[in-house]
Amino acid sequence: MNVNAEQELFARFANIVTEPSEKDAILGVAPKVIVSPANTEQISAILAFAAENNLAVIPRGAGAQMAIGSAPSRADILLDLSKMNTIIAYEPGDMTITAQAGTSIGAIQRAAAEYRQFLAIDPDVEESATIGGIAAVGINGTRRMKYGGVYDQILGAQFVLADGTIARAGGKIVKNVAGYDIARLLCGSLGTLAVLTEVTFRLQPKPPFSRWIGVPSPTLEAAQTVVQLIRQSQLSPSAIEVVPAADGFVTALSFEYTAAAIQEQVTALRQLLGKKYGAWYIAKPNFSLPKNAFALRISAPPSQTLPILQKVLEISEPMHIDWVAHVGFGAIETSVNAAPDAVVRLTGQLRPVCEAAGGALVVSGDGLSALPELDPWGTVSSAPLMRSVKSYYDPKSILNPGRFVDGI
Repeated sequence: MNVNAEQELFARFANIVTEPSEKDAILGVAPKVIVSPANTEQISAILAFAAENNLAVIPRGAGAQMAIGSAPSRADILLDLSKMNTIIAYEPGDMTITAQAGTSIGAIQRAAAEYRQFLAIDPDVEESATIGGIAAVGINGTRRMKYGGVYDQILGAQFVLADGTIARAGGKIVKNVAGYDIARLLCGSLGTLAVLTEVTFRLQPKPPFSRWIGVPSPTLEAAQTVVQLIRQSQLSPSAIEVVPAADGFVTALSFEYTAAAIQEQVTALRQLLGKKYGAWYIAKPNFSLPKNAFALRISAPPSQTLPILQKVLEISEPMHIDWVAHVGFGAIETSVNAAPDAVVRLTGQLRPVCEAAGGALVVSGDGLSALPELDPWGTVSSAPLMRSVKSYYDPKSILNPGRFVDGI
């Protein structure tokens, strides 16, 4: 950002512009200024100014997911959306809720809980994580198996394009979803196509009861057998997770029904497993992983999740890795406590294994700032298509430049 542009920025947006501090850097790249808009119109004006002056804009919610993706190739304006934290409309009868992008997931769930409803998104993030950030990253939790991903919960969205144009896609009721696919397109795009300002979600009725059942297994092969039996049965769990245990592994299943229906499911589960495997009520497992410098997230076909996990544990044996396997929808999350060079070697060994099985491996974490040569995303076959979409929506590469797949 040249001196003239910076002076004009402070003059035009004096009441919402501040100087950044060291903690505002994105994987080691410091922005020139922070702008904290309170409404969509201010975002529109800021992006129009950025487009006129070819300034890079980095959107930020609560900052919980800023270590996902590559370091930005340039960073002029850090667009802080934390002031945009209002629930705009909640229609319990329609089971929809609309909120500004800076609204926390905790606020959404608390509002919905008053009418025994909930947003079927339960990623392992703090309650302060914003819906805009969750949508931009496209992260999911254990309930994805039953309810689908973040994009499946979005009915509509308001957003601002890179040139400052305010647009809307989808609607606020379930039947009014014109433009729905555009809203879904923005989900998981890491803020590289547009800045989300409002999101409308579908809600779900809160189940009367929710219980977790644990099935211990001495080996991953045994856990795979358990999972296959469950998948081939008439059981309908909301989640199937595999977690480490002191003496092996536990396949954890979530059931969300009436008390009688859950008991029927558990009885059927025990009959299915027979005497070889036990099944007991357990407390909900702790799926939170330590916040180490590096995290590896693997996506794969559900049937390949545990075989890939076996390879992960074999290859990473010299180092310490915490993990959870979302077997229900095909993902493995890991937190790696290792030196940067060890993470580079681990990534190089695991990525071909994941890709050969039809999956992918993404590296994230604050430690990426020390590894500019490491591609967090790996090879993505759809990269040319993604680049053409980026060129259409953001031809000057204003939004989050360099942070997404293939340097988009």
